[in-house]
Amino acid sequence: MSKDQYKLKKDWKKYIYDLSFQGYVLRNAMPAFNINHFLMCADKNKKASVDGLNQKFKIAELNNRFAVDITGDVSKKSLGEEILTKINCNEAISIIHEEKEMGERFNGLGFVGAINSFSKALTDDTPIHSNVGGKCKNCEFRAREDDKASGFDDYFIKTGLNQEELTEFFVFDLWNFRSADKSISNGRILLRDLDLTDIKLNKNDDGSLSSADRQTLQIEKTKDSDKSVYLDIDGLSRKFSEFTYPLHMIDFETCMTAIPFNKNRSPYEQIAFQFSHHIIYEDGRIEHANEYINNTVGFFPNFEFVRKLKDALGGVGSIFMYSNHENSVLCQIREQLNESFEADKDELIHFIEDITIKKGKWSGKRKMIDLCELVKGYYYSPLTGGSNSLKFVLPAILKESKFLKEKYSKPIYNSKNFKNHTWIKLKDGEVQDPYKTLPSIFEDYDYENLELVFSDSDIANGGAALTAYSMMQFSHMSDKERLKMSEALLRYCELDTLAMVMIYEHWNHLIQEYIKNKDVA
Repeated sequence: MSKDQYKLKKDWKKYIYDLSFQGYVLRNAMPAFNINHFLMCADKNKKASVDGLNQKFKIAELNNRFAVDITGDVSKKSLGEEILTKINCNEAISIIHEEKEMGERFNGLGFVGAINSFSKALTDDTPIHSNVGGKCKNCEFRAREDDKASGFDDYFIKTGLNQEELTEFFVFDLWNFRSADKSISNGRILLRDLDLTDIKLNKNDDGSLSSADRQTLQIEKTKDSDKSVYLDIDGLSRKFSEFTYPLHMIDFETCMTAIPFNKNRSPYEQIAFQFSHHIIYEDGRIEHANEYINNTVGFFPNFEFVRKLKDALGGVGSIFMYSNHENSVLCQIREQLNESFEADKDELIHFIEDITIKKGKWSGKRKMIDLCELVKGYYYSPLTGGSNSLKFVLPAILKESKFLKEKYSKPIYNSKNFKNHTWIKLKDGEVQDPYKTLPSIFEDYDYENLELVFSDSDIANGGAALTAYSMMQFSHMSDKERLKMSEALLRYCELDTLAMVMIYEHWNHLIQEYIKNKDVA
């Protein structure tokens, strides 16, 4: 890149380009004016100087749309110290207006050319065609229902794919694949078009699946239409022998909000508002032992959260999380505790350090075991579509596990939130995804309006809990509505730790059968 060309950072690009367009319109509408460009951002280095700042700005429904309802005194004095900061973007905007920014090009057009192209398309009511690429993986116009038009399908048909091929896996469906754009530009769009030359080969010293091994499995099984499951029973068996009973399965729900709830808290600080905790005993008993949720408006829950978690986990047994989220959250709360005046902060910090790991700082004797890493290292099912998310792994395992089908197809499950519940239900002969059998957290809310307010959250996949918590904190809601939403959140979080239990049970059953057969042989 020459000294006269620039490239904006990806995280900032959409905001800067939005500001650039506003400036361009103003400059053309009012050429005599001197226009300066600023972004107003929440500053993570600042702290709120008043409690209840978030309660000044409530989300309310107005004419079937969401709006911000300003509540109480919002004078400068009442709002306390500013938590926002202005960022002068004149230099970045000039670079874009002068068409020196090379990170964004629409069909080869520069900034002004793209605006004119979009304007003409709008005036003429003609479709706007974009280049296909790895970005298409998250296309918002991808519809799978037969009665709905799919902009995704329309675009890929133009590349030469037929209707049958549109149902296959694409190159961007390959797990952890960083060269989707390059492959698509070379005409290789479907996953079956790839081969081992497209993968950066690597091996793990402990014999578990490396990223290259998993990608190879996914490509080869796709090419061969092979639906069989890969399971390294020896590797898993060795790992299982290291665990100490009772086994603790935990899952957190967290959020980061721009407006702090409390005095001395900063924008986008981590808030841990919910956990679920299942225990697996050595004799095979399963217990939903503990749960926690904060639904009190304006209350900072993190320190109470850690106290409850400490009491729940006790001092014995291996602790499991799914992915590294729980470890990261606890390390962040440790920093908050370190700056606090909590009477028991040293005790809580010691507990956190005992069950977490911080590279270069500490590694707890009882540090959490990542169940997702066991999935990555020892298990692969084509039914997951390459994803290692709990929401994909659980349905895949339920479809393949005779043990789980037999156990959970009966009304035997009792817990804090369920009574005589049947988890495995069939529809058209197929096991239903348990997550889809639960009532929606947002039964009484319109999804279109929700997505307008919480545009940065994928409400349908993993973001439902933080969206619901934000609604409980920032919207006008009765105690009855808040209780109903809390109950739904407790059910969903419980299923997350039960899903971990089910994965463990399935693998443990296979390991025990494997050992038994080995002994007989």
